Amino acid sequence: LCISLLIILALNGLIGELIQTPLSALLSKESVYTSVGVLLTLVCVTGLIPSYIYTSASPMLAFRLTATHKRSGRNLLLFAQFLFSFCLFCVLFIVLKQYNLIMNKDLGYQMKNMVYVNLSGVPKDRLNLIKEEFKRYPYVDKVSICSNIPISGMNGDAIQTSDTKENLFFYKLMGADKDFCETFHMQLASGENFKTDGENPDKVIVNETFIRMLEQQGYLVGSPFQTIDGEKQIMGVIKDFQLLSVYEQTMPVMIMSIDPLEGHWLFSSYYLTLRLNAYSSGIMDEMNKNLEQLTGNDLLSFHLYKESWYDRYTDLRLFRNSVIASTFIIFLISMLGFLAYMEDEILFRRKEIAIRKIHGAMSSDILLIILRNFSYVIIPALVCGIVLSYFLLRNWLSQFTIQISLSWLLLSSVCGFFLLFLYTCIVIRSLELAKENPTNSLIM
Repeated sequence: LCISLLIILALNGLIGELIQTPLSALLSKESVYTSVGVLLTLVCVTGLIPSYIYTSASPMLAFRLTATHKRSGRNLLLFAQFLFSFCLFCVLFIVLKQYNLIMNKDLGYQMKNMVYVNLSGVPKDRLNLIKEEFKRYPYVDKVSICSNIPISGMNGDAIQTSDTKENLFFYKLMGADKDFCETFHMQLASGENFKTDGENPDKVIVNETFIRMLEQQGYLVGSPFQTIDGEKQIMGVIKDFQLLSVYEQTMPVMIMSIDPLEGHWLFSSYYLTLRLNAYSSGIMDEMNKNLEQLTGNDLLSFHLYKESWYDRYTDLRLFRNSVIASTFIIFLISMLGFLAYMEDEILFRRKEIAIRKIHGAMSSDILLIILRNFSYVIIPALVCGIVLSYFLLRNWLSQFTIQISLSWLLLSSVCGFFLLFLYTCIVIRSLELAKENPTNSLIM
């Protein structure tokens, strides 16, 4: 009970985040009654029932059980503990690698020191004024106005045939000023960027996926193509960048040149995006005050782009944290059971080992005997744990468009470290027993 309380206190923040309830709320009068009821039930099940069984049994039965030392029940429980331990160790390792891959993925743009605000409701004739005002601040590096940002949803449109107006493929559409690519640090693969805002609505910038899909339809890069908004021609190609989240496939994207002052019928609202030289909470507060003065709207405020991006992976982060906590707790329970089982097994074979030593058995011979007995439980649990974790992880990874390589060798290597730790404990305790005077073991 004390260990359980220590675990709860140590994982207080994590538990509160997972169940969306602070620990103090679990200590209310109603919750305490429930907890006490559960504890009393456990006491009855684990204490009174076994006590009743043992007191009802014949003393001779107890002697026979001690003599035969039946271990099948305990072996089964130990097998289950190690099965889930091995499985959780594999799951933890893969989840951490996948989380690290996602958090460090090249998105095709840089979100460090990026902030944004949705200027919905702000008159279009004030957008350029707001942009120019923020460009004057020394802590601002780049400023852009666009209809959408990569983590927001975008309008959909379709490439059509010129004669029948048949849809060939769909793409995502956004409008942006000439500073958009520089603000997000997007790289041009070929062609050129917009020189002025709204310079030519028929000249567009597309991503690499758009080019591939266009070529599949038999179009050349420089030739015009038909859209719902009319005929367009490509003036530049930017490298693919991630839209929404990594759960989504890379989609074709078209960027139109817009002048916020004139607007465009396809876009109803605009984002103001800023790349700062350095970020701090004080700078954010100052920008929000200036934004309120410029727009007259105290409900508008800047958001840190990186935080908004991370919020999309809250479920993944909570899953990672729950796996960490579960692995720690299961490992602790397994080690307590394993150490108790190991000590009981060694004590049971104490006299046998003493007799073997008297007949000339070496310490290495005794060590091999003990290791072999433990391997009957540990190795099958290891194999089953690897197999179970492989199928669980393969199903879990299928939700991601980018994922780490999952292999049997990788999972076996992870379990190998855990197996090495277990065998080290067995070797240390076995060598202690092997070095004991056999006479002392026989008279005990």
